Amino acid sequence: SYNKKAVIRKLKKYRDMQDYKNIVSDRANSVIEIRESIDYDNDFRNFDLERFLSYWELGHIIPIYRNQIEKAVEEGSMRKLCKMLCDESIDIEERYRLAFTDCKIYGCGDNFITKILCVHNPKEYMLLNNVSKDYLKYTKVSFDRGTKPWSKYKQLCSTFKELCSKTGIEDFAVLDDLLYSAMNKL
Repeated sequence: SYNKKAVIRKLKKYRDMQDYKNIVSDRANSVIEIRESIDYDNDFRNFDLERFLSYWELGHIIPIYRNQIEKAVEEGSMRKLCKMLCDESIDIEERYRLAFTDCKIYGCGDNFITKILCVHNPKEYMLLNNVSKDYLKYTKVSFDRGTKPWSKYKQLCSTFKELCSKTGIEDFAVLDDLLYSAMNKL
């Protein structure tokens, strides 16, 4: 579509800018910092919710159900959710389904779940936040009627991987930053 081509042109333009290397570096650092906040390397034992929520990069999360999320951290269900989300032996479609069913934490929506997935592996798991949702609306990405949210997420990861490939952008963390700029200029 015309809209999709316009976004691709804009993204390539950003990728070719002098500042691009700084954006890549900043995003890599953000991923590291967010991983530290969730205690990624220590099996999520000390998930620092305050610190995690303080990072606006990769999606600003406004915790409407903060008490429920804090309780989940204290009781260990947040750790269980994070471990499951990062378990590559389980297909992403199934992990996404479990995040909203068996492992659901009240107040942890798309934004929260996909931010954890993206910091786990920014080359594989895209962010579902306002930036990506604006892109989907603008480019009129659609799904067959009745497609489950977890199937949509798996398809979206492929769609956005293709976008990264066409534009030469290395991962979804960087794409998020550039897409934000591109969508605000269209």
